[in-house]
Parts: sequence; structure tokens; C-alpha cells
Amino acid sequence: MNRVKRHSTFFRCWLATVLGLMVGCQSDLLYLRDEDVSHYVDVATDIAYPDIDEPSGPSVMDTQAPHTLSQPRAEEIWDLPLEEVIRIAMLHGDVIPNLGGLVMQNPNAMPTIYDQGIRQSDPRFSVEGALSEFDTNLVSGITWSRADRPVNNAVSVGNFYAQPDVFIFQEDSANFRAELNKTTPAGTRLALRNRIDYRLNNASSNFFPSAYDTSVELELRQPLLQGAGVDFGRIAGPRGSPGNLNGVVLARINEDIASADFQQAVRNWVSSLEDQYWLLYYAYRELDAQVKARDAAHRSWEEADNKLNLGLPGGSLAEVAQARQQYLRLEAAVQATLGGSQSFVTETSVRGGLYGLEGRLRRLMGLPVNDNKIIRPIDEPVTIPFVPDWDKVLTEALIFRSELREQKWRIKRRQAELSVAKNFLYPQLDVVGAWRYNGLGDRLTGDNDNAHFQNSFETLSSGDYIDWQMGVQMSMPIGLRRAFLGVQNAELSLARERKLLQAQEMEISQDLADAIRLMDASYERMRTNLENREAALQRLRAMEELHRTGSSGVGLDDVLRAQEEVARAETSYFRSAVDHTLTIKQLHFEKGTLLQYNQIQLSEGVWSEEAYDDAYQRARERSNARRVGIDRVSPPPLVKEGLLGSALRSITGSEADVTTYEEGIPWELEAEVIESNEQWGSVSDGQWEIRDEQAPQMLQPQKSEEKDKFDGGEAWRDAPSTLIDPSTSPSTHPGFVPTRRTEEVRGQWEQRR
Repeated sequence: MNRVKRHSTFFRCWLATVLGLMVGCQSDLLYLRDEDVSHYVDVATDIAYPDIDEPSGPSVMDTQAPHTLSQPRAEEIWDLPLEEVIRIAMLHGDVIPNLGGLVMQNPNAMPTIYDQGIRQSDPRFSVEGALSEFDTNLVSGITWSRADRPVNNAVSVGNFYAQPDVFIFQEDSANFRAELNKTTPAGTRLALRNRIDYRLNNASSNFFPSAYDTSVELELRQPLLQGAGVDFGRIAGPRGSPGNLNGVVLARINEDIASADFQQAVRNWVSSLEDQYWLLYYAYRELDAQVKARDAAHRSWEEADNKLNLGLPGGSLAEVAQARQQYLRLEAAVQATLGGSQSFVTETSVRGGLYGLEGRLRRLMGLPVNDNKIIRPIDEPVTIPFVPDWDKVLTEALIFRSELREQKWRIKRRQAELSVAKNFLYPQLDVVGAWRYNGLGDRLTGDNDNAHFQNSFETLSSGDYIDWQMGVQMSMPIGLRRAFLGVQNAELSLARERKLLQAQEMEISQDLADAIRLMDASYERMRTNLENREAALQRLRAMEELHRTGSSGVGLDDVLRAQEEVARAETSYFRSAVDHTLTIKQLHFEKGTLLQYNQIQLSEGVWSEEAYDDAYQRARERSNARRVGIDRVSPPPLVKEGLLGSALRSITGSEADVTTYEEGIPWELEAEVIESNEQWGSVSDGQWEIRDEQAPQMLQPQKSEEKDKFDGGEAWRDAPSTLIDPSTSPSTHPGFVPTRRTEEVRGQWEQRR
């Protein structure tokens, strides 16, 4: 009776607790007095700031005030070639900058050098994340329980003796489970389980008062149709379903697409650097022309004023005022060229000026606003003709444009998705099997009084009690609606990607044609502007001579207009020269060879020693393996041999498979090399640096007979005219530093072999 009361009291307490939790704590509470809560009201509507102490960089805190017209300072002129500008920018390129303010508007969209590492370390969608789906899983647990309950039918709990009252069933039990399960790339699901159940109860029918029931089980499930094969596992993953694929192949393709995106970001960055460099060069030239015109107007003003004071002809007040007005107008033009001009009335920015362009170049280079230096370009624009071969230029663009490579990876991904989508049309037909060893004993280990069952582990290890199961299971939805939708979606997506590739190729051809037309037009315009500048100078000298001698019909206004025309012709010439240089840059941009033209390469970092050792061991395993007598023993390749195979065969003279490993050289990643002095990367300490792409053939400038007519000096930038073999002629790029020769590379290669 006391037991019943105790349990009834516990039930009431438990019910009251549950009801209290269901009601919640939303009711108003009554307080004995009102306290001052102004401290909460004051901060309730304030903007919260994170408690993070991130110090600002020294390049921001230690910068000087910007250059302004009202506070001129004598600062050091920093003469920089384009090559040095790009080199400095690469040193500060952790975050690839742009001039659109994206870092403030959408910082998550800013490309950085960490993007590839972040993607490769993504636990969900990276290659390692996809491979982790095939890891072996360990599942284990142990529970203890006690049963103390009345039963109406004692037979149901193993008691066959008549009871005068309700039978009270009492039991102590423990359950232990341990399992190792794994899914193989072929779709096979394996499981190894160990079970230990302990029971101690008051049932009279037990052979032992307490018993240990143990078993060891091996289970296998092999798909035969849907989900079968290594190809399916590599593409879809072990948990793939229509529309939800996360295999190793797709993860690697996504990384290659991200690599192409990063290359495009670097290319756009280099293109912006070149644009700003040459715009700053033009700003200096324009400033020089404006200063010359202003000084000429000032001399004319002084000359007219002297004539007025001396009472000479041509010294009227009108001419003095006209010369003064011309001088002040040109002075305003000099100020606008140097400091920039912006009209808030029309809400249009005319120009940033020389200071503004220098600041924009600093922004792209990752430099502070002002470091007591002012950058001045020293390279001269291209002033020689370039007539490219259309077929070669178009072929190079179709090979080297990273957008096309990225789109082809997308097509490859869609093809893989289509092959998996067709597999989902098959029914789920699996072969299942299980093999189980059983054991029983009064003790888990050790001896007891029963000679037949010494202990549970001994019975288990004897192998006398075995269960097995084998069969075939099939399941499939009637109609396969989702599977057919997946196939249709994959086919449409593949067709879309192929059409996009064709549209991209058409767009590239159109852009190439525009670049070539603009390059030709800019060169012709530069020649015309050069002659126009010479004619303007001749006209100015003639006007000044006639005005000095007092010839009739030539007044001061004619001289002032001639001076202004000279300045305009000077700026027009240098504008067309800069345009011609930028059109050559744009041609390389459209061809996809801008990075190679500026001697910039993208490559993976140095691998760890464990990676080299693992690659070497796998190479030895493949080299010593016997060939299986079937047609196909490996999945289809995802990448073409490219130029790697031909280059290796040309160096080694061997027809060996390019997918094998050489000692210490992991060739698993797709790489392309070419036999030339310029295209081998740096080789140091026995480590090879394999570039991700084949660099294009170098472009040699074609010396024109009219070279002396152009005011370019000797610091010409190399302009391409015809494609030549780089192995027969060295590069003349100003920043080119040759590495080892092909013979030395071949010697190192043979030594490694």
C-alpha cells in the first residue's frame, strides 16, 4: 500500500511539472516596489557594436594627407615602369581590388587569395568533403535499464507457474552495440556489428537466472542497377538522388570552375592596372602640354603689356585683356588637369585629374593614399604598327580564354549529371546478405557450472551457432516521374551549356574583330595626329614671326589660337598613342594571354612531403599491378591529355602514359607544359613548378622604318606583329628573366627518371 502511495505522489509531481512548463512564463509578475530602469531605457535603442578589437593596418594609419592644389608639397617623384607597378600590386594582392567600391558594397563578392583554400576546405562541397562520404563510420552505445511492472499474464514474461496474485515482473538489463559501416565507391554497403545483451529477471522459465546474449554480424548490400558502379559513386556520391548530387567528380569540377573565376579576377585586375598606368601617363603628357600653352599665353600677355607701356603698335588694352584672359583660362585648365574637376550641379565627374588618377593607381596597387612620393610612369606607349594574323589570334583566343575553359567544365559537369540521371531510371535492385555468429552464457567471460555453455564469448567463438541470410530486394516508384524529370532537366541543362559555349565563342570572335579594328584605327589616328602636331608647331612659329614683324592680318588673337591648337594637337597625339597601347592590351585581353604577356603565372602551392610520398607509393602500386583482362578497368577521363603528353614525350623521348607518376612529381593534377626556354617555371631545390596552362608563343615587335618620326624614345614597350617560335628567339619583354634552358631541364628530368 505504501508503494502505491509513493508512486501516486510521484505521478502527481510529474504531472504538475509538465503542466507548468506548458503554461510558460508569460504571465505578468507583481513586484513589491518599482525600481529605476532608466539604465535600460537609455541603451535599449542604441546601435550595438561588436566586442572585437581589430587594429587598423599601418598602411592606413601612417598615411599622409592627399595631394591637393591649395597645399602643394615638394615630394619625391617615384618613376615606375609598368612591370614594377604590377610586381608591387602582386605583393599586396591578398584582396584583389577594384575601382567600383565593391569591397564596401558587397565584401563577400570580393575575390581573395583565400577563396581557393576556403573552397577546398569546405566540409560539404569540397573534394575532401565528398570523399568523406566514403569514410568508415563507427557507431557504438550502451544502455542500462530496470523493469518493475505488474503483468496480468505471467506467461508473457516467461513465468509458467500459477500465482495467487498479480505477477510482478522485475528485470535488470544492459545493451551494448558497436558497428562499423562503410560505403564503397562501387555502391557496396558493408556493416560489421557486435551485440551484447544482458538480462537478469525473475522469470521461472529461464535456463540461467542471468544470461549474456552476444552476436557478431557481417552485412552486405550491393546495388545491381540503380546506384551501381564506380562512375555513379564518383559523380553522385553515396547519398545521391535526382537533383541532389555531391560526388568527388562534381566537387573537383567545381574547384576547377572556381580556379577559372580566380584567374579572370586576376586578369581583370592586371587589365585595370594597365589602364590606370597609361591614363596616368596621358595625364602627365596632357599636363605638360597645358603648362606649355599656359606659359606661352603668359609670355604673350607680358609682351602685349610691354608694348602697351612703351606705346608700340600691337599694345592696346584689348589685346592685353585678351592675352590675360587666355592665360587665366589655360591656368584653370592646368588646375583641372592636375587636381581634377567635378561639377555637382550637373552631377557628372569630368575627370579625376592627375592626383586622382595617381590615387586610383595606388588603390589598385594596394598602396597608402600618400607616402611622400608621387608616381610617374616612365614607360613609353607603343608607336609601331602591329598587324596580327587573324587565324592565329582566333585560335589562341579559343584555347586560352578562361571563360571558355570554365564553360567547358560546366558542360562536363552537365554530362556527368546526365549519365547519373539516366541511372536513376533503373529500379533499385540490390543483393543483400548477412552472416551472424551467436553466443550465449551465464557469464560474459570465464567459467561457470554449466559445461555446455562455459561463457558467452566462448560459445560465440566456437562458431557452432550461425545465422545467415541472402536475397534480392527491389523497389521502384510506379511511373518514375521524378527520375524522368531529372533526365529531362539534365538534357536541357546540357543543351543550354552547349549553346552558351557557342555564344561565348561567337562573342569572343566579335570582340577580337573589334579589338583589331580599334588597334588599326588607333595607329592610323596616331600617325595623323603626329603630322597634325608638326603642322600646328609650324603654324605657331609662322604666326609668331609674322606677329613679331608686325605683318598686317596677323593679330594677337591669331597667335593665341595657334598656341592653343599646339596644345590640343600635343594632347591628341599622346591620347592616340595611349589608345594604341591600350588596344594592344585589349587584344591580349580578348585572346586570354594578358597574364602571360605580363609574365604572370598562377600555380598551386608547394605540396606537403606526405603528399609526394603518397603519390610515389601509388605510382609504385600501379606500376607493379597486373593488367586485368577486361576492356575497361578505370572511369573515363575528365580532362584531355592536352599539351602535357606531347611535351613530355618531346622531352623524354618516351611513349609512356602521362598519367603515371615520376619520383617526387605528382602528375595527378592536369598540367600543361611546353618545351621552351621561357615557359618552364622556376626550378629550385629540386622542386618542379608546373604551370596550369601553356603560355602562348611570344610576340616580337616589328621595327618600322618610321621609328624616328615618333617621339617614343628608346623605352618602347614591345608590341607584337607576327607570331614566332619562342624557342628560336628570346623574349624582349622588359621584365623577362629567363630560367633554365631546355637542356638543363631535360638533364634534371633524366636524373629523376
